Amino acid sequence: MSSRRLLVAIQHLLLTNDSPSSQDSVIVSECVRLIDDQVAKLYAANPTALTLASIAIPRISTPPFFVSSTRSPFLDQQITPRSELLRVRERVQSVASAVRRLPAELWQEVFVFLGNTQIDVFNPRDPVYLPGQVCLKWRSMSQSCSRLWSDIYIDVTPQMALDPSSYLSRLHEVVKRSGNFSLDFVLDCSEQGKQDQEGQELRVALLVILMQCSFKWRIAHFCCITFSDALVLEDIRGRVPRLESLILEVDGKGVGTEAHERAELEYTNIVSAFQIAPNLRK
Repeated sequence: MSSRRLLVAIQHLLLTNDSPSSQDSVIVSECVRLIDDQVAKLYAANPTALTLASIAIPRISTPPFFVSSTRSPFLDQQITPRSELLRVRERVQSVASAVRRLPAELWQEVFVFLGNTQIDVFNPRDPVYLPGQVCLKWRSMSQSCSRLWSDIYIDVTPQMALDPSSYLSRLHEVVKRSGNFSLDFVLDCSEQGKQDQEGQELRVALLVILMQCSFKWRIAHFCCITFSDALVLEDIRGRVPRLESLILEVDGKGVGTEAHERAELEYTNIVSAFQIAPNLRK
């Protein structure tokens, strides 16, 4: 069988990082052997040209006079087929690389080091998203690693109001990937205006997504949410068994004694949602 047909037989491996089967390994070995034979034939046909082709020939260039390396067109014609064959050989050999045989659990440990800090959920350039852009195998392994998605930072900005559904979907997907792993999160609303109706609806929607998995909260940090936003937290009363740390920064701006008293009452109602938290330490 020709090397071209053999390449077609392992084409699926050349386009992925999948591990080769025993039959694929045999095909790879045979393909490398055939390529070596073709390289040897090229060398036998013109050994002098191929030897010279790997040698840089100094040439004095035009002012300001410097030495550069070049090859004649004849030598380029001799070296190009050989270089292409060697390039294909290297690519085929990569299919048999031991890296492809690493277990998924070990790859997931590597991926965890990429995201060893909080994941910026809405930042597509966050390192945690990089493995999923390499191939389907890496994408599947990274998305199924619950530990990788267990520490998240949610930055709520005014721009999110332009397309709220996409941001809500992203958060829902990230929370889903965290599986049953304990979840640490920061919900930061410090950059978003608090008065507009759309902004409040978005913040509440984000809170609702987080509340759906309150049973796995370990560290919860709410930064600059409003009293009206925080009131929805009353629904998680008795549903935070893993919660160890809580930071609740409520932006309660009021004027006069009546507003102050109302704010205190609302804050008391909010805090009461976390009264039944057996592991809460601070």
